[in-house]
Amino acid sequence: MALNVAAFIPVILRRDYPAGWDLIDRSLAINPNDAFSWTRRGWISAWAGEIEAAMTAFERAMRLSPLDPQWGASVKFGMASALCWGGRPDEALPWVRRALQERPDWAGIQRLLIAALWLTGRHTEAREAAQRYVETLPGFSLRDARKVSPIRGTPGQERYYDALREAGLPE
Repeated sequence: MALNVAAFIPVILRRDYPAGWDLIDRSLAINPNDAFSWTRRGWISAWAGEIEAAMTAFERAMRLSPLDPQWGASVKFGMASALCWGGRPDEALPWVRRALQERPDWAGIQRLLIAALWLTGRHTEAREAAQRYVETLPGFSLRDARKVSPIRGTPGQERYYDALREAGLPE
């Protein structure tokens, strides 16, 4: 667990994905059946733009703990993020909707829904979701979100931010 938690620190603070992978892989070497560590590996990979590796890790986490009440939404959200950032927003939408069923209050999932709707041409729905988001979080700005986000800034991730902006989230 300590290695699992430690794996986020270099990624969140410095976007040092190799250091995060090293720590999470050490955790998985100790316990290869830990769904939470596979989820963590999936997120680090997704943020780094390693979409196939992220999806493989999230799939493994789901196989190990398919009904996980604590981390299930994170796995579904991660899978949706990887698919959306990987240029497959149509496939991301069902995953993001499943994640929202479990965690309707999670702002990151709500943002991913906005982007996936926009990227799939559902512009009216995306604008409505963006309006609700801004009403719920009036101080939100994309600039601030980008400052604290651990994502690398791959072309797919940039399309995600463009979609959020175009749907109506404030810069």
